[in-house]
Amino acid sequence: MVINHGRYTITGIETQLRLAGGGGPSLVLSAGSERVPGTEDLDAKLRDDMPGVLEGMMHAGRLTPWDVGLPFWSNPVAAAQLPGGYPVVRWTDGARRGGAEDRE
Repeated sequence: MVINHGRYTITGIETQLRLAGGGGPSLVLSAGSERVPGTEDLDAKLRDDMPGVLEGMMHAGRLTPWDVGLPFWSNPVAAAQLPGGYPVVRWTDGARRGGAEDRE
């Protein structure tokens, strides 16, 4: 599960699983993921007709600091490939805004 402990929303989340195998290590893209939003903890009066709007604004490619997390999974793999395997996650965060051309 990916959990955002930062101050900014993270986007462009890529999840992979590094597997050990007979032919050497390999990276396998995750088969899927599902963002668990933090809006479920809001009082019902505050959520009145809002969950759909909030969820529409926060699609699966984003993870805010107040979201619960982003669990991800892979397709079935051979047990022999699991020892030594680990998740690999890449993302972009809001702290990195603009490029060198924006700084004059």
